[in-house]
Amino acid sequence: MSYKIEMTGSPKKHGFLTKQEFLDKCNTYCKVTIGKFSLKNGNVNYLITDDINSNTQKMKNAKRWTVKISDYSDFIGLLKHRVNTDPLKEVKKDIHKYLNYNGYDIEYDELYKENEYNPIDIDLFNICKTSKGEDNQLLDDWEDGNRDKYFLEYIGSILRKNNIKEILLDGTDEYNSTKWTFDTIDN
Repeated sequence: MSYKIEMTGSPKKHGFLTKQEFLDKCNTYCKVTIGKFSLKNGNVNYLITDDINSNTQKMKNAKRWTVKISDYSDFIGLLKHRVNTDPLKEVKKDIHKYLNYNGYDIEYDELYKENEYNPIDIDLFNICKTSKGEDNQLLDDWEDGNRDKYFLEYIGSILRKNNIKEILLDGTDEYNSTKWTFDTIDN
């Protein structure tokens, strides 16, 4: 995630001596760059100001062109919140929704194992035990090393969309890929 911002006013009352100090702090959370305030081409995500009620030309332009406006403190708070929110939670929800939509009726808490080292650890055994898993004889293919790769390719579009490069199955089998097609998955 990255933001392109324009700044107006002084960040001093928000605890930053200079705009550069503020920008340096922002970049500890995610990529934040300075953009020239050319609202017509939409190259600025936020106008950061020292006073949200200010009536400067930049503020007027931001309102006219519906650019988000934040003060220095609130913008840092936004970045902290975004960093502390587990982005992989959405990926897990997408995988769960996709599997259930395709007939693998499995509860969210049965789908994932708790793993402090790899945030996405799918319990493939529980997927195999669903009625669709049994119909597809996934348990019969338990010893077939290809089953894991076929499953990862099956959910590959979600993994690619979210730029997931590593995933764990059943707590022990770690797989890596950038494309998540059968031939590109490494174990």
